[in-house]
Amino acid sequence: MTAAAYLQGGLAAHDGPGFALTQPDTYFYAQAARRIVEGHPFSFSEGTAVSSGTTSVLYPFVLAVPYALGCTGDAILLAGWTLNALFFLLSIACWWYVAERRLEDPAARWLFAITLPLVGQLAYVVFDQSDIGFLHFAISLTAAAFASGRRAPALTMLCLLPWVRPEGMILVVAVAGMVLLGRLPGWRQRFTAPGGAYLLPVLSVVAVFAFNYALTGEAQFSSVAHKGYFKKLAFADALARTSADAWLLLRTYLFGWGANARSPLMAYYFPPLVFAALLWLGVAVHRWRGRALASELAFLLAVAGSFAAAATSGWVGLNMNRYVAWTIPFLLWFFCEGAAWLLARYGLLARIVVVFTLCLMLLESMLMVGRFRFDAAVVDLTREFYREVEAALGPKTTIGVPRSCQIAYELSPRRVAHLAGIYSPEFSAPLGCSYFEILKHEPQLRFDYWFDDGGLADSLSTNTVESLGRCVLRGAFGRSLRAADWSV
Repeated sequence: MTAAAYLQGGLAAHDGPGFALTQPDTYFYAQAARRIVEGHPFSFSEGTAVSSGTTSVLYPFVLAVPYALGCTGDAILLAGWTLNALFFLLSIACWWYVAERRLEDPAARWLFAITLPLVGQLAYVVFDQSDIGFLHFAISLTAAAFASGRRAPALTMLCLLPWVRPEGMILVVAVAGMVLLGRLPGWRQRFTAPGGAYLLPVLSVVAVFAFNYALTGEAQFSSVAHKGYFKKLAFADALARTSADAWLLLRTYLFGWGANARSPLMAYYFPPLVFAALLWLGVAVHRWRGRALASELAFLLAVAGSFAAAATSGWVGLNMNRYVAWTIPFLLWFFCEGAAWLLARYGLLARIVVVFTLCLMLLESMLMVGRFRFDAAVVDLTREFYREVEAALGPKTTIGVPRSCQIAYELSPRRVAHLAGIYSPEFSAPLGCSYFEILKHEPQLRFDYWFDDGGLADSLSTNTVESLGRCVLRGAFGRSLRAADWSV
C-alpha cells in the first residue's frame, strides 16, 4: 500500500505520461548507468575524466542492468522506482525476520511489523530513489544475516557494505570495534567467529579507498572529499555548527521534537514526544544480555557514528535527512519494546496511548506522500526546461554547469563540465580557487554554453552574469542558458 501511494504520487506529479521524482541525485545515477552501458564507467559525460562522484560504487551498476535491457530515457526512472520498491519490500521482510528471531514479546513483534512501513521519512527517502533504498536493503540484509546466527552470510554482507555507500563503512568499523572490545580481559560479550575473520570487512573498506585512489588519485569519494564543516570552516566555527546539528538530530530522533526554521518537516518524522517516551521506555526494559548483545551494540554504535558523521557534514535538515534514515528500524525496535511492555501492564490506558501513536504515524506517513508529490512536481518543472535546453543546443556542443548537473541525463551525448569538480575532476581545485581561474588559464577546458542553475551569480566577484554571454533561454527558478563569450 505504501509503494502504491508513492507510485501514484510520482505519476500524478508528471504532466502527461511518465514519472516524476523528488531527488535530483536520481538523474546522476541514471546518467552513470547510461555511461556504463555506453562503455565508459565512472566518466560522467563525453570528454570528462573518471570520478567517484556517485559515492556508491555498486548502485550505478545495479541501475545499469535495466538500462541495458532497454529502459532508456524516462523508462529508467520508472525502472529505478521499481527497483527501490523491491528494495523497500525486501528490507521490510528482512526486518520482520530479525524481529521474529530477536523480539521475544509477540506484541512487540506485531507492532514492529505494523509500524515499519508506516514511518513516512523512511518510505520517502527510499522512493525518491538515489542509492538510499539500496543501502537500506543492504543493511537490513546484514541485520538478518546476524540474526540467523550464520557467520558466512554476515561476513559476506559486511564485506559488501563499503561498496554500497560510506554508511556501510561505519557499520564495519563498529563491528571491528566490538571485536577488539571482545578481546579485552573481563569483557564477556564477543562475536563467536574468530577475530581474524572480521579483518576481511575492514580490508574491504581499505579496498574501496584504494579503488578510488587508483581511479582518481584521491582516496576519498569526490562527492564528499571537500565537504563538511571541518573542511570549510575554522575549527571553533565547525565545532559550534556540528554541535548544533548533533543536538537537532538528537531532538528529532531521540527526544521527539525536531522542528526548526531550517527544516520544519523534521517535527513530523515521528509522533512528537510520545514516540520518544516509548522509545526510552524500550531502552530501559530491553534485555541487555545474551548471545546477541555484541551484534546489537555494534549496530547501535554504527547508528551513533552515522549521526556524528551527518552532524559534521552540514547536511542535517536537507534531503529529508536521508543519510541517517537507515537508522530508523533500530529506533523503532526500542519503541515497540516499550509499547509492548506498557500494553502488558496497563490495559485499556496503554491501548489508547499506543493506538493514538499509531494513528499519528499513519497521518505522518500520509503527509510525507503529499510532500513527495509536491517535491516531485517541482523537480519535474526543471526537467521540462532541460528538454528545452537540449532542443536549443547544437549537436556535440559542450556545456558548463556550476553546481547541480542532473541536466546531463536529459541531454544527448556531449561534454557536460561540472564546474564544482565532483563529476569533472579537471575542475577540482583547492579551497579558494574558483573555476573561473581554471578556465582562464586552461582554455582547452572551456565550453560553448553556460547553464546557470543559480550558482553563477554566487561565484562572480566583480562581473555580472550577463557578462558571460548572451542569454539563449530562461527557465523556472532562475535557470538560464547562455552562449559562452570568452572574449571578456
